[in-house]
Amino acid sequence: MQSIIGYNYGSNNYVSMKKAFIYLVKIASVISSVGFILGCFMPDVLIRAFSYDVDLVAISAIVLGYTKSSFVFVG
Repeated sequence: MQSIIGYNYGSNNYVSMKKAFIYLVKIASVISSVGFILGCFMPDVLIRAFSYDVDLVAISAIVLGYTKSSFVFVG
């Protein structure tokens, strides 16, 4: 995102810069919303993508419950 917006800013192309910024905010919002939904409905499956340790999955599912509320605001 920084290189695209920086290039357009440097060439004084503010219309294209604004379009790129709005488009990238939308994409980031969609990706973080998908993470939020996966965290709500399938936390165990999401965590098992990184570890199969039973104790770690159980603890991580609880912690993911706390952190998933911030996913929506990331975008």
